[in-house]
Amino acid sequence: MSASIAIATADFAGPVRNGGVGTALRGLAETLVDAGHKVTVIYANPNYEVGDAAMWRESLGRDGIGFQELDPSVLENVAVPAMAGGGSDPLRSYAVYRHLRETHYDIVHVADYLGIGYYPALAKRAGLLDCGPIVAQLHGPTAWSMRWSNAPVISPNVLFREAMERGSVQHADAILSPSEYMLSFLRNDGWTMPPTVRVIQNILPKAHAQAGHNIRAAQTAGAVPTLAFFGRLEHRKGLNLFIDALQMLQQRASRPFKVLLLGKINDPAYSADMFGLRMSRLDIEWELLDNLNANEALDLLQSTGALAVMPSLSDNIPCTIQECLARGIPFLSTEVGGGAELVAPQDRANCFVPPTAWDVGAALIRFVEAGGGVQRGNIPATDAARQHAEFTRELLEQDAERRRTSVPATPVTSDISVCITHRDNPAGLARAIDGFARQTLKPLEIVVGDDHSATPEAQAFLAALPGRSDLPFPVRVARSDGARFPAAARNAAAKAAKGKWVKFHDDDNVSKPQELEVFSRALRAGDLDLVTCALDFVASDADMAEERAYRRFLFLGDGGAACYVFNVIGDTNFIVDREKFLAAGGFVEDGFLYHAEDWRALVQAKLAGLRIGTVPEALVWYKAEPWRNQTNWRKGDLWGARTRISELVRQHHGNEVASILRLAQGLLFTPTARQAPAPAETPAEAPAPSPIRG
Repeated sequence: MSASIAIATADFAGPVRNGGVGTALRGLAETLVDAGHKVTVIYANPNYEVGDAAMWRESLGRDGIGFQELDPSVLENVAVPAMAGGGSDPLRSYAVYRHLRETHYDIVHVADYLGIGYYPALAKRAGLLDCGPIVAQLHGPTAWSMRWSNAPVISPNVLFREAMERGSVQHADAILSPSEYMLSFLRNDGWTMPPTVRVIQNILPKAHAQAGHNIRAAQTAGAVPTLAFFGRLEHRKGLNLFIDALQMLQQRASRPFKVLLLGKINDPAYSADMFGLRMSRLDIEWELLDNLNANEALDLLQSTGALAVMPSLSDNIPCTIQECLARGIPFLSTEVGGGAELVAPQDRANCFVPPTAWDVGAALIRFVEAGGGVQRGNIPATDAARQHAEFTRELLEQDAERRRTSVPATPVTSDISVCITHRDNPAGLARAIDGFARQTLKPLEIVVGDDHSATPEAQAFLAALPGRSDLPFPVRVARSDGARFPAAARNAAAKAAKGKWVKFHDDDNVSKPQELEVFSRALRAGDLDLVTCALDFVASDADMAEERAYRRFLFLGDGGAACYVFNVIGDTNFIVDREKFLAAGGFVEDGFLYHAEDWRALVQAKLAGLRIGTVPEALVWYKAEPWRNQTNWRKGDLWGARTRISELVRQHHGNEVASILRLAQGLLFTPTARQAPAPAETPAEAPAPSPIRG
């Protein structure tokens, strides 16, 4: 059974010189091609360490692998509300979604790193993508990597990235992990996963597995032993531990040795000068080579007979170990992560030690004095290839069954009450109601939450609504107790509503025809309590056409910790389980402090445990003149909004947690705040093309 399969990633061996994610996915692509499938790499990275797009289309095409760049034009006029804090990852994921919207694939593999699959997975659950199963690959999410790297959070984009990576796993159709270790770690960390989960060992690219067979080790009797740190030069990979172990080795070794550092500098705390300062105290011959690709580094290890040292403090299932096993290169690693799963049980004592300088140093002494031991792989590549073929067949069969048994028709009516907030704007209210009359999924009812309208025109319009027979749903009016601002009107409408779900709406916006249908699918398929969506901004009623919107705003839905720093959840145009939302407190009513009422209501729902998602498609026309955001006094009251968010956090988590939040807000938003980019796991990782923002 042949299939069209996509692999969406910002790291792929070839355009990126070396990296574990790219190596694993290149091996997967080749394996799937060998099994008879049509494979396309969606390269979600504007940067190339080697060559360019034309070169890789031709080169990979010779191996039967298609290569597609993302179209930067889909990001024109697209933004996230927190763009000033760094928004490259949401835009990257959105661009992948737009690509998948235009091209059908039977299976879509997405790397967990950078949350590339976040919007595609949410869009598929909302019925916006006609693709087969989306499979999240577990290679090393940011939360796991930074925890072991002692890396500070110096950019809000780190928070976006962590939330999107977690969401891409939660909302995927299936999970593929190369190790039992990573599955266990994420489950213990509270990650939610779909029912379909598989563990299949990575397969090395052919160039890595086959190269170097004619290279012979130069190590001979009496030659100076070579120790090579093999991996990115960073704390998590054990660089400090390695240098500490060298100090012990120097003091106890009976013969000289030399040291190679083979890897990219990937930590701002390290530099070539820093290595020189530390190594100069040891009186050891050493060399830093940070510009080699994977095969060049392996050739050097093989030709010198060096010991490859990978003393990680934490790791998933390193491709470097697989490469050493394939080439017969002796190696030393630490008893962390899933590396031992790659090695035959009887040989593990020869290559794995506890992650301490003492144990690594003792093992280095043994190598310098007596050489390396026997190391054999645990699972042949042919077995892993067979497992990949079986998993692919299983996914295709599951998708065929899903399509065969799915219910194609959407009910004409729903269990959704639309709550429209209104005050003295009968013309806008009429347009809003008409928008819901054109819905593909009709609401159960409309409840107008009137904020004490005073004009005769508005009062007459409201009085006539309950008697209208030209609408496909009843309309009722619920009035707030006096002029208590929009929050009270919204709560009054929600309390009067009869539907299981309430969809909030403002009287100056107009719903697109598919809004309720998409929201309904997203709620049910995503097992969610509250769903937001993107907004298309228009300057006037006449501009409510796809080509006339001057900006599209994306939201993250549940943006994790970022939700308390920026409103990345959504605005008042959301749908929610009525009873759960009211139990959480509904909209916060505090008189004239009605700025950020959407943000406060959504954060309050999140703190109460409601499951929140979003749709990466604009389902509503949001009327706002381009100049209005610059003149509205509430837009300048950002510190007031942040203070009110910290107050909600204080109510749920106490004074100390709220104070930490206030500190983080202050460090991010004061004029002297350092707005540095997040450290990149993938060296070629860079922000997506900057959007045009009106």
